[in-house]
Amino acid sequence: MKEAIIEKVNKAIENEGYDALLVFGYDNLQYLTGAYLHFPQTFQDRYMAVFWPRDENATCIIPH
Repeated sequence: MKEAIIEKVNKAIENEGYDALLVFGYDNLQYLTGAYLHFPQTFQDRYMAVFWPRDENATCIIPH
């Protein structure tokens, strides 16, 4: 992940008083992680998410 995005997200989570951020959707996952996954266009019925606790590492949730 890019340091600028990590700082931006952690700052937003803290400023809003959230404990964590839960983000859905391939576009959001790609933006937050920088990962390019080939299967989302093929398996559009599979939801993906990023769970990002305040001041901790993000976790990608991708069903198979």
